[in-house]
Amino acid sequence: WMEEEGQELEDKSLLDPPVGGQFVEIEEEIIQKDVEPQDEEIIIRPRQYGILIIFHGDPSEAQPYVAFGAAMKKQGWKVGICSNCLAVIETRRFDATYELKGNYLDLYHTDSFKSAAFKGALVELGRVFLNDMERHMASNMRAMWKAVQEFQPNALLSGVNNLSECLAMGQKLQIPYMFLTTYPFNPTKEFSPPASGSNVEVGIVNRFMYWSSYKLSWSFIGPHINAFRRELKLPNQTEYIYAKIPHFCLVPESVLPRPSDWLPNVVFQSSYWTCPSQAPFQPSDELQQFIASSEGLVYLDFGSLPLPDDEKTLSQFHVALSNLGLRAVINMDWCPPDVYTTEHTTIMKIRDVAPSFIIPKCVVAIHSGAPATLNTILKLGIPSIIYPILPDQAFWVNRLSSLGVCQTELTYLRDITSAIIERDITSLRTEKAKASALEIAQDSRGGISQAVDQFLQVFQLGENKGVVTNWVRDEDATACGTCEKQFTFLNRRHHCRSCGKIFCLDCLALCYVPNYNGHQMVCRSCFSIRHK
Repeated sequence: WMEEEGQELEDKSLLDPPVGGQFVEIEEEIIQKDVEPQDEEIIIRPRQYGILIIFHGDPSEAQPYVAFGAAMKKQGWKVGICSNCLAVIETRRFDATYELKGNYLDLYHTDSFKSAAFKGALVELGRVFLNDMERHMASNMRAMWKAVQEFQPNALLSGVNNLSECLAMGQKLQIPYMFLTTYPFNPTKEFSPPASGSNVEVGIVNRFMYWSSYKLSWSFIGPHINAFRRELKLPNQTEYIYAKIPHFCLVPESVLPRPSDWLPNVVFQSSYWTCPSQAPFQPSDELQQFIASSEGLVYLDFGSLPLPDDEKTLSQFHVALSNLGLRAVINMDWCPPDVYTTEHTTIMKIRDVAPSFIIPKCVVAIHSGAPATLNTILKLGIPSIIYPILPDQAFWVNRLSSLGVCQTELTYLRDITSAIIERDITSLRTEKAKASALEIAQDSRGGISQAVDQFLQVFQLGENKGVVTNWVRDEDATACGTCEKQFTFLNRRHHCRSCGKIFCLDCLALCYVPNYNGHQMVCRSCFSIRHK
């Protein structure tokens, strides 16, 4: 539209390939068959929308992204994924795949990570994560941008780890962007940030803790994000932007009652999304015999995180289980092969066993509070004993104990003893705890269909209207782009947040622009396009 109006684009390559289009229920594409002119035939086909899902993180937490992609494909969308976990993702579910660098499993077993995690040093642990991220940040951001240019999505979805770079790409291409978290991310006065490992009941203190944690994060990633924004011809970002960006919080209200200061059209709470199993699970004879010979079964799962001393930890569990007359299975799906090498008669190691088969057969689950494990157990309806490894995992002990489905005493995994394990198992082997867990399970299932509806609402509001942002420098504009009045001390320059060109205040109007907080000033041309 800009060329039709006689305006020159600064960088036409950024519009190749084109993105977006006006939203209608069915957008038509006209195709001419290769026949004689007099026999020309017009075929009408519905246009297919596309979403690119960007996930960089622990492979054990990829499940919600795969589930959302599968749900969008059922809606008729093309779905691409850009991730560092392609080796464990069923890539056949996606129309296109793009690889990112980084391996969290390797990071977890470095001396620097284990030292910080086992000491509970929150700031040091944050530095370990950020330093590892920094190694691949620039190349990964360029890989994401290349994936966006190749896939031509109409919308973006990512994890919170990639919020700032995906926000930049969404602003650049004027396409809707949402992210998802598996823990409460949006600031609130009602509880402390989970990553703080604290439990403060003073509202102003909680708000300050959120603000300071985001400030600290921005001090690390800000220079990299702004370098990327400059490559995209976007203005610098002065702080970590998170407020009013629509996102999914995969913690159901039955587990986390919605804070009163969360905006309804910003935070969409949902249960944890999983993909249904493709085939019925068939247990081995050895596993069936182990279950049959157990008077009570306990489920152990510490995911991909290392233990302070895996053999000593397993011995503590063996003693506690023997004293209680119980047995346990320990999930090894995300563990390296060189852990838990000592054999114990009370503990069976399992791999590739469907959680829906084994967990309901257990009286209690013991884990570290990792999102995938925690939410699977909530959905399957048994009580949890959480021995955190990382500070943010301690949040769930306080939250679930208030619901009667978790132990009341917080003990980190590095500090457990057989006596503590016995105490906690005994406290949760009650009918009341079991009933409470089943009640939560009823409210923790489903959610993906509602999430798709919520996403489509956000998409319809912010869909691209044919504009791409190219931020013009102040010194390159001497007059308003509409009325051509010269800029002076009194007639100041103002950028259109949609196209990035410069205008005087009289030639701007307030308008909704995707991926910005609140209404933004846009030029008359962009305003008319947004309100077609």
